[in-house]
Amino acid sequence: MNTSQESNPTESVGFYIIQELPNPVVVYDSNNEIIFVNNAFECLTEYNRTEVIGTALPCLWWPVSHRQEMLEKYKEAIQRGEMLGRRLHFFSKSGGDIYVDEQFKKANSHFVSTWTDITQTVIEQRLIENKLKDAGELLDNLISNQAALNKQLA
Repeated sequence: MNTSQESNPTESVGFYIIQELPNPVVVYDSNNEIIFVNNAFECLTEYNRTEVIGTALPCLWWPVSHRQEMLEKYKEAIQRGEMLGRRLHFFSKSGGDIYVDEQFKKANSHFVSTWTDITQTVIEQRLIENKLKDAGELLDNLISNQAALNKQLA
């Protein structure tokens, strides 16, 4: 490998591949500061890398109401050096809902967070749940009306 690639990781093939992955990637240093985000992260969250690189946990996109809880879980995982996998709900810069399955893992002296965007799946699931709820209420009403009609006919 040539010396320029070793001294400047942003010119390596690996860097280019990570930068172009379809799933968001966030890399934190040992001080819990963001040192890298890829293009998919910027696209999904609407945050530009210049806005987030150098910021520490808690992250800008975390819901204010859950920041402390999320921060504690991350810090516990960091201290134990173990992988944290979970489903997260947070917001884009413009306030849009984002749902991801996150894998957060130690990699040497850094921590890497990779996301699978499941926003569309969650939205579709909620629509189906609402339709089922509406259908259940309609069925309950039909049963009640039928029972009242049967009582009148008896």
